[in-house]
Amino acid sequence: MSDLPRPIGEALAGALPRGAPVSPELALIARRWPALAGEVVAREAWPTALTADGTLLVTCASATWASELALMGPLLQDRLRDHGFDPPPALRFRVGRVPPRAAPPPCAAAPPDERAQDRARTLAAPVRDPRLREAMQRAIAGTLGRRWPRQPEGPDHPTC
Repeated sequence: MSDLPRPIGEALAGALPRGAPVSPELALIARRWPALAGEVVAREAWPTALTADGTLLVTCASATWASELALMGPLLQDRLRDHGFDPPPALRFRVGRVPPRAAPPPCAAAPPDERAQDRARTLAAPVRDPRLREAMQRAIAGTLGRRWPRQPEGPDHPTC
């Protein structure tokens, strides 16, 4: 395989399944799927097609996920509505290959408070080199600041 740049169409040719083109509405649903279904669900199930009658087909990693999501169908339709979509008349869940998803970003540490910064100054004080002392101070304060994590926005992030 060559390392030379190639046209984007060629590079993406194998990225989408062959067959019927993806409808704009399905593309919008897929784009918002992690937000409306939740990151955990999005790693295990993905919207893959809209049928002629408007049914949304969701491919699931296992029969267990398909069964659970079938029970959550009304909630998912409400979430679709909350995200500005006309809910499909039906949702159908099937087992198949789900595209891999990255894990949600880790919870961000709260900025160090004054107490953590004071403690960091004390611990780094013996270091003679001012640049090294300052770098160590920032690292220590940042580490101490991780004791008080800031919760990310939204219900789909795990508790830190």
